[in-house]
Amino acid sequence: MRLFELGNERPSLDKEFPRNIMPQIRIEHLKDSPFQTEHVKELTANLKPVQTQRVKGMVDKAKRGFADGTIRPIIVDRDNYIVNGHHRYDVARGTELDRVNVIRVDATIEELIKHFSNTASQEPTMKEQLQAKLDLAIRLREAKRTEEGKSPHKKGTKKYKKHMAAMHAESQGKDKPKQNNPVAKHSRNMAGAGAHKSPKDYDRKNKKKDISSQLDEGPYIASRSDIVHSVMRELEAKAHVDDNFLHHLAELVGKKLTQRNQDNHRGRWVSQKK
Repeated sequence: MRLFELGNERPSLDKEFPRNIMPQIRIEHLKDSPFQTEHVKELTANLKPVQTQRVKGMVDKAKRGFADGTIRPIIVDRDNYIVNGHHRYDVARGTELDRVNVIRVDATIEELIKHFSNTASQEPTMKEQLQAKLDLAIRLREAKRTEEGKSPHKKGTKKYKKHMAAMHAESQGKDKPKQNNPVAKHSRNMAGAGAHKSPKDYDRKNKKKDISSQLDEGPYIASRSDIVHSVMRELEAKAHVDDNFLHHLAELVGKKLTQRNQDNHRGRWVSQKK
């Protein structure tokens, strides 16, 4: 049996109980109970429903019962709250029957629910069915995650941590496309572009250029190392084009230079101590 909720046509309720706690009282149950009962014809308008959930198919069964005269009386408490017979009440109300057969029990509906709790229907409501399906799906998903995350190594060991880290990395990069390094792609050294210059390297190079230009322009205050580098670069540049200047530099460090091929400016040179 499947339960459904009544729509906007349902009457307002001043008491409401879930169907799965409502007792399914029969006449035979009342015969052995301590409660007094009476069989009466009651105005349909005086009956008070206390639940909104219905079982599909039960309304049709109630219609057939009214049609062939086999319909059972509706069970109500002393204040006409319906204990058992909501589907019969729906049909009576829908077909505009003025009166219906009821068995009125001299007790409150709360007392009857407690006393006849063993007769309550165990049919889950639609909400409970959906919640059960949701819980099952969550448990299955968690079980799958646990199974996928198992490691053959003892928890807490280095091998365990390494294995779990590898599994995590694999799950993170499983669907990610491989990305090329756009800098290395266009590098002259395609096989191994190596370390690229950092902004610090470029700053150092620009700084040296600035020192040289400022030495040319006038007095400049800098570290000894920066001054030495700047001066040495200028000396080297001049020594490449001026033989006399090269000889002079060699003498400063106690060397004597001899050019093997006098006609070739770029020929071999011999350096020896003076």
